Amino acid sequence: MQRPKDYIDAEIAAFTTEPETDRAESTLRELMATYSTNTKIEHVLTKVVTINALYHARVWDVDLHPLAVHIWQIEDLDAKLKRGNPGAVDAIWKSQGTRKHYFSFATKFCSWHNQEAYAIYDLNMWEALRAYKSKELGFQFKDSECKDYACFHAVVKRFQAVYDLEGYSQKDVDKFLWLVGGRLLEAKQEKH
Repeated sequence: MQRPKDYIDAEIAAFTTEPETDRAESTLRELMATYSTNTKIEHVLTKVVTINALYHARVWDVDLHPLAVHIWQIEDLDAKLKRGNPGAVDAIWKSQGTRKHYFSFATKFCSWHNQEAYAIYDLNMWEALRAYKSKELGFQFKDSECKDYACFHAVVKRFQAVYDLEGYSQKDVDKFLWLVGGRLLEAKQEKH
């Protein structure tokens, strides 16, 4: 695979200029500016529904309201998000009252509250990280390492360090990994 440093700028530009992703990003930026805290259940529910829909987080419809209530009830959530506490992700995805647990959604929700502190997890990004594993460069990890958010985030930080991407924002690295992983998954599907 090509080294990320050689084409990350082009990938970020592609993400930014694609109409669907641009509209989703601007919609979520406005939503977060309007409802920056999680003190009113109506605001939390609006954010849960919107992030789920625009970021394809796959939260079941029946779980949207219970998940919003769970998030709204997390003690000191806004302070944790502001500090970038990884426990905020774990507190959200280990939700009470939902039929499933939604790790990907939790990372996306937290990222939209503090984009530099929280790396996003989804299948595209995981596929890209797995493709960039390299013994020669020292970027190695075991899938089992990522049983909680702090471990997953450490893998992303190692990726940034090994591939000399520390000058890029977490949001830009997320965009890069999302696009690269999406293409890798499409290529796998076309082979089958």
